[in-house]
Amino acid sequence: MGHSRRLISELAVSLASGAILAIAAKISGVTTKARWLMLPTPFWSLVLASATAVTLALFLVRSRVVRQKRVLVMIPAFAQKHWLAAFVQHAVQTLETQGFEATLKLPLHDFSGQGQMLQLAEATRRPRDYSGAFLIVAEPEAMTADLRRFCSSVEFPVVFVDVMPFAQPDDLPARSCYVGSSQADIGVEAARWVADRMIKAHKNSPHILVIAGTGQAGRQKAFVETLADKLPGASVEVNPHGAFVRGKAEEIVSRHLRRSRRHGRPVDVIFCTSDEMALGAVDAIEEEKALGHSNSELLVIGVDGTDEAMSVIRAGGTNFQGTVVQDSRRMAEAATSVLIRAVEGNKPRAMTVLPVNVYPHESP
Repeated sequence: MGHSRRLISELAVSLASGAILAIAAKISGVTTKARWLMLPTPFWSLVLASATAVTLALFLVRSRVVRQKRVLVMIPAFAQKHWLAAFVQHAVQTLETQGFEATLKLPLHDFSGQGQMLQLAEATRRPRDYSGAFLIVAEPEAMTADLRRFCSSVEFPVVFVDVMPFAQPDDLPARSCYVGSSQADIGVEAARWVADRMIKAHKNSPHILVIAGTGQAGRQKAFVETLADKLPGASVEVNPHGAFVRGKAEEIVSRHLRRSRRHGRPVDVIFCTSDEMALGAVDAIEEEKALGHSNSELLVIGVDGTDEAMSVIRAGGTNFQGTVVQDSRRMAEAATSVLIRAVEGNKPRAMTVLPVNVYPHESP
C-alpha cells in the first residue's frame, strides 16, 4: 500500500511537470509568431520558475523515497563475532532483495550500551533517513529506559533482534517488536543434552562449568534450573565473566582446569553460552593436552551454531561435541518480513520466537 502511494505521488508530480513544460512550449510556439522576444521578462520568469519548482518537487519526492528505503542495523560487537557477522550478512542480503538499503552501525566499543545510545541519539536527529531499524542491544537491563525514549521519538518501526531488552512483551514500546530465540529455550536444550550425555555415561554427580556473559543471562539461568531437575546430583559452577570473548573463555577454562587438577575433581562438562567462548574452551583444553594433561572425557557444548563451530564439531578430534543452533539466516529473514509489514502500516506481532535445536541432532 505504501509503495503504491509513493508511485502515485511520483506519477502525479511527473505529469504536472510535463504539463507545465508542454504549456510553456505551446506558448513559446505561439509567441514566436508574435515576436515573443518582445514579451515582458516576468512572464517567462514565471513559466521557468514553475517548471523548476515542479522538477525540484519531483526530486525531493524521489529523494525521500530513497531515504525511506534505508534500514538502520545496529549490533553490540564486531571483533571475532561470527554469529553477528553472519546475521548482518543475511540481513543485508534479505533487505536488498526487498528493495531496502542497510546502514550498519558498528559499535564504538564492544558490548557498550552507552556507545549504542550515542549512535541512536544521532539517528533521532535524522529520523527521516530511515524507514525502520534492527537493533541488537548490548546491555538490555541498563538501556531499557533509553530504548523506550528512542522508540517514542522516531516514527519508524523498530525490531529488536536476538536480545529482548524488556521483561515482558507488553513492555515493548509502540511500533516495536522482538524477533529471535527464547533464551530460556536455549538453556533448556543445552541442559537436556548434558543430562542425557551424563546419564548415558553413568555420571550421576558430574562437575559442570558454565561460562557466560552478563548479557543473555536467561541462558545460564534456564540451564541451571533444568539441570537441577534432570540431574540433581550435578554440581554446577557459573562464571559470568566470559563476555562472549574467545580469549577470556580460554583464560577462565585454563585456570579452572588447573584448580580442578589440584583438587582432584575433574570437570565433566563445559557449557558456554556462545560458540566463541566454546572455541576458547577448546583452545584451553588443547593447550592442557600439549602439556601432557588429558581431558579426553570432558565435553564442551556452545550456543549459536556458527559455521566455524559446526565445522569443528563435524571434523571431530576435539572436546567440542555440540552447539545449540540459532539460525542467523532464518532470523534475518523473519526480522525483515516483520519489518516490511510494519513499514506498510501493519501492527507487528510483539514476539516472533524462533525454535532452537542442538547440533548434531541425535536420534533417541
